[in-house]
Amino acid sequence: RLFFLLSDQFRKGHFFWFAVAALLLMQVKENMCLVVIMFGIYGLIYRRSERIKWGLVPILVGGFFFCVYVFYVIPLFMGTRTHPFMSHYRDLGSNLPEILLNLVSHPGIALGIIANPVNADYIKELFGLLLIPALLSPHILLLMFQK
Repeated sequence: RLFFLLSDQFRKGHFFWFAVAALLLMQVKENMCLVVIMFGIYGLIYRRSERIKWGLVPILVGGFFFCVYVFYVIPLFMGTRTHPFMSHYRDLGSNLPEILLNLVSHPGIALGIIANPVNADYIKELFGLLLIPALLSPHILLLMFQK
């Protein structure tokens, strides 16, 4: 319901309630911060007159909360040095700066990881026939690729 509230307030242009929904949604799970970031990217593209409010603010706030959760809160409560899922990205590097650098400098590695049969099956099962219309509208496809 929070996601729908977030989406609805974004569509209606009510920034205060969008921000409230975003803050509540980010408390649900760490990957919901990525949803807020994607709304920010969408806002940068389609809310040109208010790019800072609808684009930059959600990107920065979502990114901040994501980093706090992934690099501090979750390892703290798990009793580990790093987030347990960092091992999923070991092909890209051993720490976040290395992973980000390799994503930018070697996009083929990331595409290879995404396109492997297990991930391709996951995407196909997750979206099914709904993936076809999204491919016809790439800006909506950006919002769909949240894991």
